[in-house]
Amino acid sequence: MKELPPSIAEKEFIRLCETQGSRHDGRNVDQFRPLEVRKLDENNYLATLGETKIATSVQAVPFKPSSGRQNRGELSVQMVYMPCAAKAALDLQINRMKMRNEDALQTLLRAANVIDGRFLLIEQYEAALHIIVRVQVINDAGGILDAAMAASVVALSNYKVPKYKFVEGVFKKISTDDEWPDQLRIFSHAYVITFALFGKTFVADPDDRESLYADGFVRIGCTEKNMVFAIREDGESVQLTKEVVMRLCDIAQLRAKALDSDLQTFFKDTKGLSSM
Repeated sequence: MKELPPSIAEKEFIRLCETQGSRHDGRNVDQFRPLEVRKLDENNYLATLGETKIATSVQAVPFKPSSGRQNRGELSVQMVYMPCAAKAALDLQINRMKMRNEDALQTLLRAANVIDGRFLLIEQYEAALHIIVRVQVINDAGGILDAAMAASVVALSNYKVPKYKFVEGVFKKISTDDEWPDQLRIFSHAYVITFALFGKTFVADPDDRESLYADGFVRIGCTEKNMVFAIREDGESVQLTKEVVMRLCDIAQLRAKALDSDLQTFFKDTKGLSSM
């Protein structure tokens, strides 16, 4: 995406549109851009949200758990921006604290309990799996977290975990690439829905230009079962009342349910609580 410098005229135009309830791209304040996820090849997925594009993959690496966490594996996120992607949104401010996008995504995946680290154990006290979600930002046109969360859940749901055994201090892979034994157990389909604040008006799914001029953001994490697992404020101007929170949560839950319905083709053969 071509990075354009902020413009006073553009800022005034966009802010005027948003505060009057008609957005600069023609959407309504509660209207979302279409989000699509498609499989590129085994363990590689491409997500698009408007003009935002990200690629996601998953890798499992055996490791020796540290003291205090010897009965579970780990989940982490690595995010890189391709040279063609804008880098204006590398950092977020979550609840008044600076946080990188990859750290925010990692925190939200863990908070939603998408996977249970206890099922990543190879041998108690000795060996477990570290699940790494790798996100490549190809084009940042706003909504990186929203797109990355959906793509990550799809990638995790379809990841086939290699089997290892721990023998005399050495990890040995006992499954071949042609004989992946098990898929990850997925316990929730989690989604992030972002709202931008303009004056007293919240707009859903802000694009890159709206994100430049917004007074703040609210990001809501929802599962396919209508559970809200996170509400994150970004910006000093965000002052949430009970009525506003309830309205935004209602919109976010409807969006999460719609996304989950659209992505069901990726979830129909996955393992989860229903198969335990």
